[in-house]
Amino acid sequence: MNIPTPCVCILFLSPVASLVASPTPTSPRRVAVVGAGIGGLALARALQTLDTGVEEVAVFDRRSELKPGVGGGIQINGGAAVLARLGLGEQMKASALPVRRILSRKSGGFELLDIDVESLVSAEPALVAPDGTPQAFSIMRDALQRILADSLPVGTVRLGQRLESLREDDAGVELLFEGGAAERFDLVVGADGLSSRVREHVAASHAAEGGGGATPPEYSGIRVQFGVVPAGGARPAGSEGEFHQWFGEGVYALTGSYGTGAADGATSDMVAVVFADRAAGSAAPPENSNWEASDVREDCVGRLRRAGIPAEVVSVAEQCERCFELGVYEHDATAPWVSRGGRAVLLGDAAHAMAPFLGQGANQAIQDGYCLADRLAAARAGGLAARVMGPLQSYALLRRAPVTALQLESRLLGAMETAGGGAGTLPQFVRDAFFLANGKLGVAAQVFVKGARPWV
Repeated sequence: MNIPTPCVCILFLSPVASLVASPTPTSPRRVAVVGAGIGGLALARALQTLDTGVEEVAVFDRRSELKPGVGGGIQINGGAAVLARLGLGEQMKASALPVRRILSRKSGGFELLDIDVESLVSAEPALVAPDGTPQAFSIMRDALQRILADSLPVGTVRLGQRLESLREDDAGVELLFEGGAAERFDLVVGADGLSSRVREHVAASHAAEGGGGATPPEYSGIRVQFGVVPAGGARPAGSEGEFHQWFGEGVYALTGSYGTGAADGATSDMVAVVFADRAAGSAAPPENSNWEASDVREDCVGRLRRAGIPAEVVSVAEQCERCFELGVYEHDATAPWVSRGGRAVLLGDAAHAMAPFLGQGANQAIQDGYCLADRLAAARAGGLAARVMGPLQSYALLRRAPVTALQLESRLLGAMETAGGGAGTLPQFVRDAFFLANGKLGVAAQVFVKGARPWV
């Protein structure tokens, strides 16, 4: 959900312990990637495209298959620009839907901001492909996952492999899988999300040296309900390429259309409803709800109606065939990303899970993967920073600042979006003034470009 917020400029360096040079080889030959999500697959593509010296990449995932028709839609901008560098620009253009506009309104129809995405992106050189295509797309997550997986050599992705633990020493790292299988690599990359086994290992390695222990993901107190209309056609005619945002009583709703990768150019529609969890002070709920789709849909439709959200949004929710709910969690991005032994490193949600309100989760995971591969390539080529500091530490130093700033901006945005208190109350006045002022002053447009611009 790409929504502009004021820029928060902040620099966080790695903890002192994690800046110590590690024995990571300049050019690891065998690399294991744990997690076949967007970030893990993008890293595998980057390792095999750039001159990293890596001879074998294995991507492990606990799932038995990469199922189509699972998950929701995502916005890709900076991530799309990076994928174009990796030779996937044409596939993205053929499979995704260009994003042209973001329009935000109150539930009664009053316009808060209107962002001309197409013009903004076209004016930013880093977001324009060599053929002149603006790199701002919407695509279903499974379609992007399929593009990435299909770009890898057969056998790279190994499914049905649940990682149980890691054993790291000066010569490498051994991965132990459920069922007793074990395999040894020079380097392991944790792209395994919120409940990351690799993150646990990294934290434990620093705790053993007197550092902090594992930090579980922190619940934000905000929940999101998603609904997908696979065949599309549920939104108003002419709204393709536009994201429509609506603000109601304690509820923020977004509708958008997304490319599916279908040969006929078919799109899917999605609605996302954001609200504060009033019971968040008690036990935090699981990341993903176990509700049936019909239960989520019924609850979502009722929530939209009570908040006074227009019928065009309610109609999308009513037609959804695939519905799910999740709690918004974050990982502390200032915790170590690299193990004490220098043979394990994190990327994506495993390193810096963030609230989805800037639509940057997948974008930043892709950039993580590219940056890590680039640092390995730089070290192999004799680059001073990558060799002296080490490619993993160089990667962590470069990526920590932008993702931490995005985390803070997303957190602020989530609080603004879910402001309650009733019509005419101070929280809603502040919320409306916040978005209206950002739109009128052009701050929203500037922040959109800042967030979308690739930071690698």
